Amino acid sequence: MRLTSRNDCEHDFLGEIVNLDDCLAIYVARTQLASRTIGKLRHGLAAWLRWTGSLAVPTVAVIESARATALSLGLSPTTIEAVIADLVTICAAAGFVLDRGRPLKRRSRCRPVPELDAVARLYAVADQCRYPSRLATETGFEVVAPEMSAHWLRAVIVLGLWTGLRLQDLLHLRWDSVTDERIVWQASKTSKEHRFPMCSVVRSHLEPLKQFNRPTVLACNATNTTAQRNELHRLCEIAGVQPITAQALRRASVTTWATVSPEAGRIIHGTGLGVLAHYYDGERILRACADRFPWPTEMLPPDQRDTRQRSEAELLAVIRRLDPSRIADLTKVAVAFSG
Repeated sequence: MRLTSRNDCEHDFLGEIVNLDDCLAIYVARTQLASRTIGKLRHGLAAWLRWTGSLAVPTVAVIESARATALSLGLSPTTIEAVIADLVTICAAAGFVLDRGRPLKRRSRCRPVPELDAVARLYAVADQCRYPSRLATETGFEVVAPEMSAHWLRAVIVLGLWTGLRLQDLLHLRWDSVTDERIVWQASKTSKEHRFPMCSVVRSHLEPLKQFNRPTVLACNATNTTAQRNELHRLCEIAGVQPITAQALRRASVTTWATVSPEAGRIIHGTGLGVLAHYYDGERILRACADRFPWPTEMLPPDQRDTRQRSEAELLAVIRRLDPSRIADLTKVAVAFSG
């Protein structure tokens, strides 16, 4: 099958394009893509080859047939349409318009988002963390003290909740990306730069990790995440909560920021803001919302924790002194002021 480019000036570059692999090669050559994104696209082409038995640029009839085959294999409409969307993208980059036909209906479904109380319970069992137990050095391995493993887990939870970064990005985060004012990091999946304001809670949890004396903040092996995931699962069982993965922690982060400010939630998630992206200063918005971020009491630095507990105790004492008939009136006033 031979297709002609819409742009004649590209013809020499495109040559005799006859398959999707050629289109992908042109897309990669012309676009700044993260290695993870390239891997995803290649994985999609491999799936397409299984569905159709060919990498020829498809017609709408071939796409409809591929949908039916993929459904018969038990794949979800979301997975199928994601692969087809990738085909449309790489073909467009090579100068071709791909008619995708009628997309399958996809059901939007958000996986369970951990409550902050559950995250706090996981944080509370950090002293039982056994990872990392040792770190590789130039001469062998260095044993990690149990208290450092506890610091590691607390930092993972706090960093994940504050930034919403994916596990790979958390594990690759470097000290030269962290300052007293902000954390700046380029996401491995999207290649977008994220800027997070620093706060006292995050700063207090990062400080102990400097004892690892490693270029990366979390210091451990970033290529093998199985051990980290298994340890999180084990500690969730000890804490008596549903498994909280790094991805679940990301959902909790986005949801928590969104309760503070919808714009903040979109910034943390990395969702496109449309034309507002040309006007929004994301870091400034997050900094303005930072004081309202509802950190669990267990995660606060000692001085802030004491202040919050003292304030709560004083308010509780005032409520106990009130006549029961006045508590309802006080509640109405508080609700009115809170909007």
